[in-house]
Amino acid sequence: MYNYLNLDSEYYQGLIESIGKEMILDIIIKEIPENFSKYTQEIEQGIKDKNYNAIKLAVHTIKSDLRHFINKDHTIIEFVQDFENRAYALAKEKKTNGYVNHEIDFTPDLEKLKEITSEPHKEIVRLGEEYKNE
Repeated sequence: MYNYLNLDSEYYQGLIESIGKEMILDIIIKEIPENFSKYTQEIEQGIKDKNYNAIKLAVHTIKSDLRHFINKDHTIIEFVQDFENRAYALAKEKKTNGYVNHEIDFTPDLEKLKEITSEPHKEIVRLGEEYKNE
């Protein structure tokens, strides 16, 4: 049983039908944990550089990875979507104006992202282990 993953969702079932369990296994075991680490580092660097576009892109990728397994209306996905939207707005403002009126430090958002995705990531890894043992 999973608290975060919805393996009965239409999206997940469509994923199984389109790419198969073997490919999902590769995604689950290899890519998602690696991507999360890579993209959280990109967010950290984006925060340091005030590169809101880099933050937005990294958060978007994390959201996309999670949406393979978590319903789009889950509070985790809603938080990540909000994070992405706020970074997008600043990236757009900076692109349009050349500057941002009110800089935002996304460090607390990054820390919350790490915290709230910890358990879902453990479940994704567990699912991968279960697939390997089938």
